[in-house]
Amino acid sequence: MPLAPPDPPRPSLVRQLLEHARAGRPRPAKSAPRTSNRRSAGPSWPPFALAGLLTLAPLLTIGGAAIAERRTRAQIEGLAQEAEPKLAAARELDLAQVRLRGLLAMPTVGTSVNALARALPGDAALASVGRAANGTLAIEVAAPDPDRLRAALRRDPATSRLRDTGQRRGEGAMLVTLEERAR
Repeated sequence: MPLAPPDPPRPSLVRQLLEHARAGRPRPAKSAPRTSNRRSAGPSWPPFALAGLLTLAPLLTIGGAAIAERRTRAQIEGLAQEAEPKLAAARELDLAQVRLRGLLAMPTVGTSVNALARALPGDAALASVGRAANGTLAIEVAAPDPDRLRAALRRDPATSRLRDTGQRRGEGAMLVTLEERAR
């Protein structure tokens, strides 16, 4: 059995709309149903309904995307609020680790005191030693000649990091305050 020749292609929706608008008349009634074995092209929609659907589809897509975006942003904001305490704790932990690394890299108080004792001139004496919470080593030395003390400390590489932060008059000697900053 030979195949029936295909129907000519139907005009586009835009062309149908233009033809319908030019004619200014309603569409003709449906023709008699076909008796061929081929499937029908589906329901015949009026061109204005098809044009409305074609116009409405992008608008619905844009509206749906806007709704999805708002929901996603709300979820992100909720997750950010939920994660903020954890992130703050992680930042504090990182800061504490950095501080601890700095403290561990510093020489111990005993090492600093031994180096200081070797570098001190014979007439100078250690008055006090302490380490602050921030890791700063504070030393107070009693010396009759603060300039000679400073020169002796600068010559020794182990005590050259000590910085003079002040001096005051003590009993029979000047009290020189020195600090070694945490790295």
